[in-house]
Amino acid sequence: MLPRDSSLIEPKVIPCLPDAVRRAQSVFERTGGLYAAALFSPGGTLQLLREDVDRHNAVDKLVGAEMLAGHIGAPSSLAVETAQRFNLTLLGFVRDSRFNINSGASRIQ
Repeated sequence: MLPRDSSLIEPKVIPCLPDAVRRAQSVFERTGGLYAAALFSPGGTLQLLREDVDRHNAVDKLVGAEMLAGHIGAPSSLAVETAQRFNLTLLGFVRDSRFNINSGASRIQ
């Protein structure tokens, strides 16, 4: 198990993340037909973005890129379990000011 990260995420950062993803999706602006998966720093800086016509493929591409870079990753079907195991913060359904915390709730303050 990895050591716990002391990085905290302020809740006010989370509603800004979808807009950051959209700004980085140049093809989405033209077609409206791509899903994106993104990796952010605790401060809300976009670190990595991957797109695909299928949301699961976008996540798999993101995880694959992280794995190839030597970072932690897991198949999307095991994302929550893996996030808990490796002390990652995993959010889902981030819309407006609402979101689900699947792992790392102690980092959201």
